[in-house]
Amino acid sequence: MVAYPEAGQRIKRLTPLADALSAIDALVRPVEAREADVNAALGRVLAADAVSLAAQPPVAVALRDGWAVKSEETSDAGSYAPAPLSTMPERVETGQPLPRGTDAVAPDETVVCRGKTAEALAPVAPG
Repeated sequence: MVAYPEAGQRIKRLTPLADALSAIDALVRPVEAREADVNAALGRVLAADAVSLAAQPPVAVALRDGWAVKSEETSDAGSYAPAPLSTMPERVETGQPLPRGTDAVAPDETVVCRGKTAEALAPVAPG
C-alpha cells in the first residue's frame, strides 16, 4: 500500500462548466486575417475559401498506368462476356493527358487486344 503525503493542493470546489466557458470567452479574441505567401502557408488556417480561376490540371490526366477507354463502353463487360471497344485503346502512364474522347483508365489486365480489335473484361468507372 502506498502512503500519500498530506501536503499539497486539495480541490475544495469545482468550477461549473458554464462559468469556465464564459471566462474563456471573455479572454479569447479572434485572430485577424493576414495575407501570407503560399510557401509560408504550411501550418496555417484559411480565413476564406481558396478559389481557382481555372481548372487544375487543365486537362484530364491518367491517375494510373493502363488503357485509355470510354467508360460507357465497358459498363457491361465481364470475363465471360467481354465488351468490344469501338477503337483501339491508347496506352497511357500516370500523369499523361487522356486522349480526346476517353474518360477512364482501365488496368492492363482488364483489356485484351487481338489484332486490330480490343475488348474490355471488366467495367471501368469514369474518372
